[in-house]
Amino acid sequence: MSDKKKSTTVFVSGIFNTIHPGHIRFLRTAAQQGDKLVVGVFSDQMLSEHNLHSEHDRSMALEALADVSEVVNINDDLEQKLEDIQPAVVVKGKEFKTLHNPEDEVIGRWGGKLIFSSGEQQQTDVALIDKRFSSDFFAGISGQEEYLNRHQIGFQRITDLIDNFSNLHIAVVGDVIVDEYVDCDPVGMSLEDPTIVVSPMENRRFVGGAGVVAAHGKALGANVDFYSVLGKDDAGRYAHQSLQDLGIECLIIQDASRCTTTKRRYRATNKTLLRVNSFKKHELERDLARRLMMSFEKRLERYDLVLFSDFSFGLLSNTLVDKIQSCCQERKIPMAADSQTSSQIGDLAKFKNLLLASPTEHEVRVTTQNMDDSLVKISEHLMEQLTITHLIPTMGESGALILTNEDGAASPQVDSLPALNKNPVDVAGAGDAMFVSSALSLLAGGTIWEAAYVGAVASACQVGRLGNVPITAVELKTKSNPA
Repeated sequence: MSDKKKSTTVFVSGIFNTIHPGHIRFLRTAAQQGDKLVVGVFSDQMLSEHNLHSEHDRSMALEALADVSEVVNINDDLEQKLEDIQPAVVVKGKEFKTLHNPEDEVIGRWGGKLIFSSGEQQQTDVALIDKRFSSDFFAGISGQEEYLNRHQIGFQRITDLIDNFSNLHIAVVGDVIVDEYVDCDPVGMSLEDPTIVVSPMENRRFVGGAGVVAAHGKALGANVDFYSVLGKDDAGRYAHQSLQDLGIECLIIQDASRCTTTKRRYRATNKTLLRVNSFKKHELERDLARRLMMSFEKRLERYDLVLFSDFSFGLLSNTLVDKIQSCCQERKIPMAADSQTSSQIGDLAKFKNLLLASPTEHEVRVTTQNMDDSLVKISEHLMEQLTITHLIPTMGESGALILTNEDGAASPQVDSLPALNKNPVDVAGAGDAMFVSSALSLLAGGTIWEAAYVGAVASACQVGRLGNVPITAVELKTKSNPA
């Protein structure tokens, strides 16, 4: 690093209400522009709403970050602070690029430059979060205490919410997936070509996709009706019987033109070597869609909540979604939606007027067609675009954001939760567990902060084992206890 680089001061400013992974990315990118990162924190007097923490607490949190060299408080004196510090670089989020930026004129007096960046999505924040954390902090299910204290959430309150799940009757509509795990013995390397050779030992099957959303709902105590389509094959028979055995009311249509979606994973020494997906994704035929809709309308009056679990395998077409949503809105039945965009190309934008959505960060960016701006900013855009009351964008090992428009404020309230299980065994189904348990918590009378916590615990439970095994109410209450 040159002497010039060593003397470079970088400046950023903001509210920093709760330090979430988006902030970590942004601050890490800013710190890489020079040798010293100075962060300006807006004072309490400058904030009209949504300041969860005092400027003192926000400053202390920033000072604990590995990339932050100094924190200063700003109280309507940003220009003077810049004059005092004279940073060579000021970094702002990309969403400010088309707006008026008073910093640009000020730093131009000494040749400073303004950079717009919201941080790199692939950056891992675990090693960057807090200078005070020891290496054993990220072990097991942990990290929830500060969040619980912030929102005054007690164990008894969470227990009461989960107990209330039994009073709810929900409908789950979506694509069934059969997850198959083929455990193999690694034999070695082929002598004919550079290929790993394994010998299959054991096959295990689990119901996934929207099927496990319904299964989680039932195991957590709710009454569940499940609407889906299956092929006339062994995988379809297995899925149907498994769901019926759990006590789920299966209103499932068979379609001879498609196979039941199956995702097969070949594993050796607890690692996945290869995934093979078998599926058809053509839209449900008109007559089959009409039969499903008629069945749904007959039972509609009993539902407290309708969950869309869309994996883009042909069931939830725009036409069918529009009809279901129209019926729900007419009867004021809350709706929640999740649309996967990983191995398939999903479309969360087909769902509107939602109580809750819990997309991944990638799904938020695909739906808003914005890969550049901060996750908080594009999440706010998504909430406005689709009329969503509560949004929980998930970020894998970085945890989740929580945004809510429930109080009708000009901008959503924002908070974040860390990923509670730092030693995952199998990440498949983590989002499904969070989705259904958070939605049930809201309907049971919980706040979004309580619902997100229950969802995070459910997700932590799910990734702690192999395969989609329904989470029980007893298990969720036990793991929710921070003691």
